[in-house]
Amino acid sequence: MSNAADTEIPISSRLARRLAAAADGYQNGKMVWFTALAEPDEEGNFQISEAIVSDTRPADPVDPKRRVYGPFLSEREGPARSTPIVKITLHVQEGGQVRQVEFPADKYDALFWSTSALDKFAVPHYVAFEGLPQATEMRAEYVDHSAVFAIVHGPNTEYDRVQLKEPGGANAAPAFLLSI
Repeated sequence: MSNAADTEIPISSRLARRLAAAADGYQNGKMVWFTALAEPDEEGNFQISEAIVSDTRPADPVDPKRRVYGPFLSEREGPARSTPIVKITLHVQEGGQVRQVEFPADKYDALFWSTSALDKFAVPHYVAFEGLPQATEMRAEYVDHSAVFAIVHGPNTEYDRVQLKEPGGANAAPAFLLSI
């Protein structure tokens, strides 16, 4: 059975940039594959999967709108390096109490908690790889919502917004994924 990865079906430059950024985020020297929508969804997202590390092509996705892309060699830039960082913990003042919000270091590689840092580092990155509308939306998630106090970035060029728990919402999650 032929698949998009086996034929010469062009992909948009936007998807190509997004896939390259996703592969580059791993820098493990291994072959990685991704599944993604061939065309962006109504919100402009390609819904790129987590990397599939394999020397052989993974099975075709069940969803006919998704395709397998790869392999990509996720080259290291510089010497191989491991980090002793296991997680990052924020201590957040909320309602007269301090609570901890933890982020696993294998899922996130940057944390922004000021508009200045977001504008200097995250917004230009998202403009380059996702386009101005998505970068503007990400910035607005932070600036326009008083409950959002940080943006965390993952190596797959995805971000999460971190927000205060809703008043009275003891079980409200401190973060949720916004995949772009």
